[in-house]
Amino acid sequence: IICVASLQYRKGQDIIINLLPELYKIIPEFKLHLVGPQTQPFTSKLLKHKNFNKYKKHIKIWGKRKDIYPLIYASDVFLFPTRAEAFPRVILEAMSLKTPIISSNVDGISEMLENNISGLLFKHNDYNKIITNISLIYNNKKIKNKIIENAYNKYWSDFSREKQINRYSKFLKKL
Repeated sequence: IICVASLQYRKGQDIIINLLPELYKIIPEFKLHLVGPQTQPFTSKLLKHKNFNKYKKHIKIWGKRKDIYPLIYASDVFLFPTRAEAFPRVILEAMSLKTPIISSNVDGISEMLENNISGLLFKHNDYNKIITNISLIYNNKKIKNKIIENAYNKYWSDFSREKQINRYSKFLKKL
């Protein structure tokens, strides 16, 4: 499981840490990769959390990295429990790399992903839905593959660089 975002309250890594006991029940061998710049005092608070300490052998904090694509590609699921977003590029990256996405349903993301079509969405504080979605990805290959293909196709039909250039070009011509 990978979460790519700066470690800060708004990005919701504390939500993942809070649900580690439930995650362990359904996937005892899970590995959680937190990738992104660390901010203080939030990172210190995460490291001191009782669940972090109990499950720390399952958690890797990478810090800021430039080689993120291989990590996203190698992951079984991209988990993004953010509390607020605009239009997160990291969702586009997961879509293009065919990594299934489980994300909070906040502004920006709801314009990128359709729930149960191209991703699995949840309210950021709905821990049960997060666990249900993770379980669904791990236990239902048919649904997982459908979500991956739909997200990948949506990326290329709506968000690829070529599509963006065409939209900008049309916009500029109208001006």
